[in-house]
Amino acid sequence: MAEKIKFHFQRQRFVYLLSMLVIVLGLGVYFSLLYITPAAAVSGVTLVDEDTTGYGLNERDFSVSWTAGDEPAGYE
Repeated sequence: MAEKIKFHFQRQRFVYLLSMLVIVLGLGVYFSLLYITPAAAVSGVTLVDEDTTGYGLNERDFSVSWTAGDEPAGYE
């Protein structure tokens, strides 16, 4: 009996592996769509030129601010 079961699994391994692959991919797609969180939108963006004394670009030339959403990562 054990040899029949072993022979059956050897003969049908492609079908079983393919069905497991389809199930795993389906679950991956389902969970990736289920746990998508929308990013906070940034609105009310204002660009202000604060340097009125000279020409050229440096860190005093402009500043960016926003009114809605979260502060973006890495903004200084």
